[in-house]
Amino acid sequence: TWSNVLVPWGFWVSPKDEIWICGSSPMPWLSDPKYPGAPLGCPPKDQLFMKFNTDGKVLEHWTLPKGADGQEKPGEVNWLHTIAIDAAGNVYAGDIIGKRIQKFVRRQA
Repeated sequence: TWSNVLVPWGFWVSPKDEIWICGSSPMPWLSDPKYPGAPLGCPPKDQLFMKFNTDGKVLEHWTLPKGADGQEKPGEVNWLHTIAIDAAGNVYAGDIIGKRIQKFVRRQA
């Protein structure tokens, strides 16, 4: 089931009908005193990009390092909530704790 795959926060549908999701691995549903008033299940332990076809088959799965609150480094993300893909296949990700958008450039194999 989806609850065992990821907690989705944002999505993007490409012109080729590829479905990109950003989010995190499933989180334990516990409150965290570091985030008073936040929903249960916080904070996420990692951050993910996943690409699916329209049949729900996983085409790509990226695990990104989660940065420390307020100390995120380039390439680290913290609570991904937005994803977009440009015509060249670059991935743009926005995170709400890091308060930024980053561009991830694909390496050619």
